[in-house]
Amino acid sequence: MKETLEILFDKSIEFCDENYTEEQIKTKWIGNLPASGTEIENAEKRLGIKLPQDYIEMVSTANGFPPCSNSVEPSFQKVDEIDFYRNFQWNVIDTWKEMEELNDVVSDLERAIMIAGLEDEQQFLIVPPTNGQNKWKYWKFAMWIPGEEEYQDLKSYLEGVIEFLNEQIQENKK
Repeated sequence: MKETLEILFDKSIEFCDENYTEEQIKTKWIGNLPASGTEIENAEKRLGIKLPQDYIEMVSTANGFPPCSNSVEPSFQKVDEIDFYRNFQWNVIDTWKEMEELNDVVSDLERAIMIAGLEDEQQFLIVPPTNGQNKWKYWKFAMWIPGEEEYQDLKSYLEGVIEFLNEQIQENKK
């Protein structure tokens, strides 16, 4: 995870360095200091859930970071700021409940934990497993997508952002 974040942060700075401080540019690190084991445990107790290992690895490396592509992607919150999506966007869930064909998505949204996008137009959600399954869901979620865009895991999402940044950097060189 650390290597993926290093590449992501480096590409973010290369793409839009005006968004970052001199120190961030110099160190090529836009992430916050790592979360402590106590901070992670406190979040798990507060949420009543064991967080997925890849998320724990990410916040143990960088406990939150700003958007990496001029606000096309959400900013990741510190572990003590994450909470259930329903506590932030209950109105979205209520609206979607009115559409019967979205029942599965609504069920997932009610259980989802928002780990990115608190102040953004899009969010990144992790959805705990149900019915004896042990696989978490990883969603980028925004009304303009529309709905959820699923990823295999957190690393595949971050690698997709890196790929997008690489494309944008190449486009800007033309």
